[in-house]
Amino acid sequence: MNKFEKKNFNIYLIGMFVSLLGTQIQFIAMPLFILDRTGSGSLTGIFTFLLLFPFIAVTPFAGVIGDRMNRKNIMVNMDLARGAMVLFLAVYAFTVEIPLMLVFVFQGIISVMDGFFSSSTSAMRADLIQPKDYALANSRVTAMRSIAGLIGPAVGGMIYAFGGIEVVFLINALTFIISGFAEMFIKYDPDHIKDKEKMTVKKFALDIKEGFVFIMKQKGLKNLLFFASFSNFVLSPMMFVLFPFLFKEIIGFSGAKFGFVQAGFTAGALIGSIIFSKFLINKSGKTNMTLGLGLQMLVGFAIGYFVLPATVNMIGGTTWLYFGLIVATMVSWGIFNIWLNIPLQTNIQKMAPSYIRSRVFSVLELIFQGAVPIGSVIYGFMLDSIEPHKILLGAMGIGLVLALIFLFTSPKETFDPELPEEVNTSNIKEKELA
Repeated sequence: MNKFEKKNFNIYLIGMFVSLLGTQIQFIAMPLFILDRTGSGSLTGIFTFLLLFPFIAVTPFAGVIGDRMNRKNIMVNMDLARGAMVLFLAVYAFTVEIPLMLVFVFQGIISVMDGFFSSSTSAMRADLIQPKDYALANSRVTAMRSIAGLIGPAVGGMIYAFGGIEVVFLINALTFIISGFAEMFIKYDPDHIKDKEKMTVKKFALDIKEGFVFIMKQKGLKNLLFFASFSNFVLSPMMFVLFPFLFKEIIGFSGAKFGFVQAGFTAGALIGSIIFSKFLINKSGKTNMTLGLGLQMLVGFAIGYFVLPATVNMIGGTTWLYFGLIVATMVSWGIFNIWLNIPLQTNIQKMAPSYIRSRVFSVLELIFQGAVPIGSVIYGFMLDSIEPHKILLGAMGIGLVLALIFLFTSPKETFDPELPEEVNTSNIKEKELA
């Protein structure tokens, strides 16, 4: 990156980090607040649904908007709008006891805004830098997400314990507003806007269809998305459904110990992004994806071995040695997962031209976010009749088959697509575009 690109990207990164940190703080505090107020697990589930479903439902439409409008303006406006809504909740909560229904309605609206924010900012990232810097930028974004994921839950729990939900709302509102104002200083040229026809319902539907058709015609891109969707469907629900049941109910970890297990994966993602940016940034996509995928499979089977009843009995499930082994494997999984995900994101950015990139990323987001609840439901039903260690080993076996098919049948452009033409970022500085 040149000096101008680095400054511009750093503003983008800071804005994204501040916004994400506030979201993480509220994300951990809200279930605690609902449980304290009602003691209802079902209401906590409804809140989680409102967190995910509106986001998933709006992503195809958000992708069209992100390709037809100024992505920076969407980013800024969504942050400021979310900040205003959460600030209203904070003022309300400081004044009187806030109704849960009001919180739920606001959360649904905010989740819709999250969808528009996500598809635009994901596509915009590649517009701020040269194609040769995509991998470095993605590793930095991953590092910031990991730091927010480590700090946010801990801080959120403490703020809620000592200040209550009103202080949580206030801090989250301020992070959105600060982020929005910071993002105003990003210099951005929305030259991705090719289609300036008046938007109609028919045109909107055609734009959504164009995004899917584009993906299906690009064999390398199609293979990446299909692999990402199936692996996300098989492996991601482990973190949300299988591991909590396995480690807490079967092996007997306390809530605090299991929290460290979860944090281990996030810490691994941070370490992995640092290692990637220092030592793997110049390796080929095929090398990095094969390395990350292979080592991730190896660690997954290692966890499968550690949770076998015979292994648990031999080492002792409640011992610190066993706990240390599990945390170490989760950290390793986080490291290798990032070695796979960074080149995967980078290649999608390279293969999707700017004019359609929001729609491509919205499809990716739709697949990623949609696969998790569906997979989670299936895992939940399986846990009622199948021992969890067998589910884990079976899922890893399926994951291994998918990995081998992906590695040996995908075309060259899946792993190492040609770089698109460099963008002229100097004209952004010259025109001083808002």
